[in-house]
This record gives sequence, C-alpha cells and structure tokens, in this order.
Amino acid sequence: MVNLKKGILFLFITLLSSCGDYYLATPDGGGLRSKRKYKWFIKSRINPESIGIDTEVIYKKTHSYKNGEFRFYKNVNRGYDLYLRFYKNGTVYSFNVDSSKVLNKNSFDPEKGDIGFVIKRGDKYLHMFYTLMDAGQFLKSGIRMKDDTLGFYFKNRQDEFLSYYKKIKVPKEWLDYDPDY
Repeated sequence: MVNLKKGILFLFITLLSSCGDYYLATPDGGGLRSKRKYKWFIKSRINPESIGIDTEVIYKKTHSYKNGEFRFYKNVNRGYDLYLRFYKNGTVYSFNVDSSKVLNKNSFDPEKGDIGFVIKRGDKYLHMFYTLMDAGQFLKSGIRMKDDTLGFYFKNRQDEFLSYYKKIKVPKEWLDYDPDY
C-alpha cells in the first residue's frame, strides 16, 4: 500500500511538472512563453526576409483548409482575427485580436503575443510556434511565401492544414516594438 501511494505521488508530481513548461508574458494572460525550449530555436532562427517575408508589415490570416475543405478563418476562431508580426532576428509573434475591436499599436505588443521562430532545417523553412497543446510544445509548420501571400502547412496523424495570410499595412509607429527574444 505504501509503494502504491509513493507511485501515485511520483506520477502526480511528474505530470504536474510536465504541464508547467510555460508562463504568461503579462499578468493579464497575454503572450505564451516556454521556460525550457528556446535555446535551440534562438540559435537556429533566420531572418524571414531571406525567404521573402516582409518585416515591416503585419500578416492577417484570411482563410485555411482542413483536409482540403475551405474555411474562412473568422468563422473557425469564434470572432477573433489572427495576426502575425515577424522580426528580422527570426522571432515571430501571433496575436488573437477580437474582431469587434479596432486595431491600434497596442494590438501588436510582443508581450501580448504568442511566440514563434522562423528556422531553416535542411532545405525547408519552418515556423516553430509555441502552444499549450500536450502540456506545452512547439508545433512545426512549413512556410511558403508567394507575392503578398504567406502560407503555412501542418500535418498531424489525422489531418492536413493549410493556412494563408495576407500583408496588411499598418502605421509605422505600430511596429516600433522590439522583440523580447
């Protein structure tokens, strides 16, 4: 009985610690950051301009496909629009902004965004994006840039996802933030 209790306690502590790999960058719940997983990505990140991604604009998600089925993003994400902001050092932030709110400079504060990195592995360009899924992990998506459209490709065991983003111009002062990584 004592060994069973020790085993359950060990399992509980292990599970609890594995779920704690993230923190929020701001007290009000903005900006996911990993506690442990950045070192490799920081060393491996590349300037996104080298693959045609403009670091002087914001990208807005316009639509996506799941297993070939077309979906407008706003309907999928329950009233939020998704935006991306890329920095020359290879860091990228994603922002979920309530569709009913007016965009402003504060909408793109890196402390309120979830972090990711642009890296090159072999001959492929990837976006590594931090998520809480499975107790905190980075998701890997392939990146393609064509004209003013940015595409991401992700595949898991059951589904294939394609997501498309378009450049939107915003006032220069909205981009004055420095990345926190």
